Amino acid sequence: LVLRRNVTLMGAHGPTGRGTALPDRSGPTGSLFVITDREKPFLTVESATQVRGLQFYYPEQSWRDAQAVPYPPTIRAAEDQRVLGVTLSCLSFYGEWMAMDFRAKAPHYVEQILCEHCYGYPLSGEFIAINRCYDVPRILHCHVNPANMREFGREFSPQAIDAVVRRKAYSYHIDFTDNAVLMDLFCFGNYGGIYMGRESYGQLTSFNFDCVTVGIHKLGSNWKNRNWQIAQGSIIANTGERLEDLHPILIEGLGHTSLSNVECFSGPNHALTTLDASWDFLTVRGEASVFLSGCRMQGYQAPSPINASPQAKVRAVGCFDKDGKLTVYVEVFSPSLLDISPRRALYKQMTPKEFEHTLLQTRPKMMATAMRFFHDKEDAEDVVQEVCMRMLERGWREGDSTEALLIKATKNLCVSIWRRQKALSPLSPCGSASESAGISSIALSQKGSGEEADAPLLRQEQQERLEQAIAGLPPSEQRFIRMKSEELSIEEMAQQAGVSKRTASTMLWQAKKRLLTFLKINNDD
Repeated sequence: LVLRRNVTLMGAHGPTGRGTALPDRSGPTGSLFVITDREKPFLTVESATQVRGLQFYYPEQSWRDAQAVPYPPTIRAAEDQRVLGVTLSCLSFYGEWMAMDFRAKAPHYVEQILCEHCYGYPLSGEFIAINRCYDVPRILHCHVNPANMREFGREFSPQAIDAVVRRKAYSYHIDFTDNAVLMDLFCFGNYGGIYMGRESYGQLTSFNFDCVTVGIHKLGSNWKNRNWQIAQGSIIANTGERLEDLHPILIEGLGHTSLSNVECFSGPNHALTTLDASWDFLTVRGEASVFLSGCRMQGYQAPSPINASPQAKVRAVGCFDKDGKLTVYVEVFSPSLLDISPRRALYKQMTPKEFEHTLLQTRPKMMATAMRFFHDKEDAEDVVQEVCMRMLERGWREGDSTEALLIKATKNLCVSIWRRQKALSPLSPCGSASESAGISSIALSQKGSGEEADAPLLRQEQQERLEQAIAGLPPSEQRFIRMKSEELSIEEMAQQAGVSKRTASTMLWQAKKRLLTFLKINNDD
């Protein structure tokens, strides 16, 4: 069948997740096409077409064993022309090899392809494939499940499901697409959940990929627009040939991926053959960058939930590992005042109570270290505060002695400040050790080595640049910088601002950080 331009093919059914049933024999009923042709796709669609409310049934398909019939796709885009504006909605597939194939071939392409509320279980492993779609392909509310014929007495056996996994295909396949929108997707019993090709980008939200080898496989060919935002989903990677091949999330090539609130766990399932675990949570190959937040990582066997190549850039915040510990994975790109050399490490953050307990015990030693350099309690307090804020933000390696690391970081910061003060003899307008290490040194830059006769003009220029930078801060941060220049203590700042001491310390630290960034940018210019 060919659905010509501007034609709608419509039935009476919504999607039937477990099938419909005849009253007197096995089989579906209603708005139904029964398909036996093994040579041609059942339906070829052209532009501006709709297919809604239908069921497609392959009664000769095997469901008890691994010997599946490789039928052509049930629905396919016309191959001899552009296909623009196709809506496939409320469709159910029983026994299909592949449901919907919209992989266009050059010089033709497809646009505005919408697949929504479609249910099935493709024995090839491929349910929906879209390629060369350059205007917002959308796959919404689709469900791939081997129990979709349960209502009329057919349910795929473990042998049939294992055969689907061995075909190493993905339920959803996207490539050469612009801004793909994928939402509320489910699959069960397949090699892969979704394949995001090297020439694709878009958003994936609200998904569940259950009993797969690879949940999400994302590739990328460049840094400009091969980026995916992935959020609110769960993956169970527990089936495949080798444990080392089981990756809930696999990222390769270039581009950026943002993962938010994604949960991965594993275990047995009687519906198919499983290995009962995944190898890790995330594998990154190539030079891709990845940011993770709020992820829960369980059921993996590797020593680390995250495995990345040396060229990859990965940052994880607020994620929990299989032991229920808060985990931060950081790629550190350059040394800081804490003197942490560039490295990749898995960090275990303490709870706030654990950190406060350690800090309470270590703070006198940190203060004593800072006082040996500056002989001023206020300046020493600034240094200790800066170290604590940086440690809370950055984390530390599992197994590190936190007390020793805090003291070493304090000493390193003091040495850095002392060296800068010595090289840049003018004092900071704000007066503290940490600020003279940052604000005044940036304002001076390399000009501090000029002739003494230029010193008054230089100081005036520094002051003007500093005032300009302060004026560019948000009002709340300006207030904290002004209070600091008036030599108010943290307690006094907190009282004037009507906030807690911890909040006051955080706001002052943020204000100084933003001010330093502003001065660096302007100094570079």
